[in-house]
Amino acid sequence: MSEISEKLDNTIIDWIHHKAPNCKQFEDNIYISEHDDSIEQNRLNKIWIFQYEKDNSLYISINKNIKDDVVKLINKTPRDFLFSDYGKYEISKITHKFGYYVWGPSWQLFAEEKDWIDIKLYDVEILSSEEIKDQLDSKIFWHNYLDCIKGFVIKNDNKIIAAATLKDIGGGFAEIGVDSDQNVSLSGLGSTVYSAAGRWAFENNIYPYSAVASWNIPSTRTQLKCGMKYAGNDMVGIDKFSLAPQTLGYPSKDIKIYDYYPEWAFNKNITKI
Repeated sequence: MSEISEKLDNTIIDWIHHKAPNCKQFEDNIYISEHDDSIEQNRLNKIWIFQYEKDNSLYISINKNIKDDVVKLINKTPRDFLFSDYGKYEISKITHKFGYYVWGPSWQLFAEEKDWIDIKLYDVEILSSEEIKDQLDSKIFWHNYLDCIKGFVIKNDNKIIAAATLKDIGGGFAEIGVDSDQNVSLSGLGSTVYSAAGRWAFENNIYPYSAVASWNIPSTRTQLKCGMKYAGNDMVGIDKFSLAPQTLGYPSKDIKIYDYYPEWAFNKNITKI
């Protein structure tokens, strides 16, 4: 695991307290921030569980009405199980009667400016939020944010073929979303715009942050390539119970990928959009 410096550790702790305000120690290595439905909550803040790998601690922002059930689940569940599809299913059984579920686990990544890697394989154009809303096709670049601070794009024949956006998530942090056009077979598109977004963030006194699912191998490679460091896993609230796709990408282009199980193993209970 990449070393977390004292400076980056302090940055991550600030982010944790932004996500889970007024967090108090509940048990050994478990810290809880409680809220109730009388407080206006963003749907993704109805529940948030984060394991910080540096000290193996859990930080939880949670509705009071499910706290006891979730803590009971946490105390009887190995951490590797909790931050897995098993945990997603078991936590969602608890939250279901309140109309929301959990998504995850997602890897949480942060960076320090001294470790940032500038990748400049193509010319990058910086766009305003209004220009992003006008020019970006969200059906293609759906990991990007239209309500961004800035956008960083690569164009070919005046058409965007790669984009990264910075979304203000409060507390001095901005989340980087990144996509490239899957119909364009050029390498290094994603890392170039991602690198440009992170560099701009540092130059404007903003901490870059990313979340990436374990099945998204191409995006994980891009983020690590630019200097992001792994800090832990999280599970967040979501309005529909949703499952991840199969693992994306390949180990290398000369390795064939096979489905291990036959057709009976595919989940026939999934509702198609």
